[in-house]
Amino acid sequence: MKSIKLLSFAVMLCSITIAQVSPDSSQNKGKVHTAYVKKTDGSTIKGFLYEATENSLTITPDSKILTNLYTLTPEQVNKIQLRRKGNVGRGAIIGGIAGATIGIIIGFASGDDKPCEGCLFDVTYTAGEKAAMGGITGLLTGAGLGTIIGALTKKKFIINGKKENYQLHYQEIVEKAMIRH
Repeated sequence: MKSIKLLSFAVMLCSITIAQVSPDSSQNKGKVHTAYVKKTDGSTIKGFLYEATENSLTITPDSKILTNLYTLTPEQVNKIQLRRKGNVGRGAIIGGIAGATIGIIIGFASGDDKPCEGCLFDVTYTAGEKAAMGGITGLLTGAGLGTIIGALTKKKFIINGKKENYQLHYQEIVEKAMIRH
């Protein structure tokens, strides 16, 4: 009975956590996105996407102190890469919870080992011990994979200094800006 309660709690916790951090486009408003802007002259600006208008893009070096704003026209921009701030940590947390939950479920589902008659080394585990080992292994593996996925999740926009290309991606860029009109 105790193992069923623990298993139910783990599944419920995983479901609640994943439901709270699953973003969709309507919840993306006001979230901070790190911006890497490769300019047409070859230089790069790293900061946070502050604002996007039809004729310009504004980057701030600090998401909390709004000084030294860089305003660029589409003709100055070659490529924009945007990544939501905190993606790596969020990926590690989601991956760790999901991996631990799966490991615990598999551990409990496999049941207790039967003792080996006549074996020199009798290594047997209970379902609870298997669940603990599976949970730890799943946590570490899931957190590692989540970290990698979170680090690789970026959105790229190729502008090539052309206002038409900027206009094609404009709506998506605006949705990721800190300030919208």
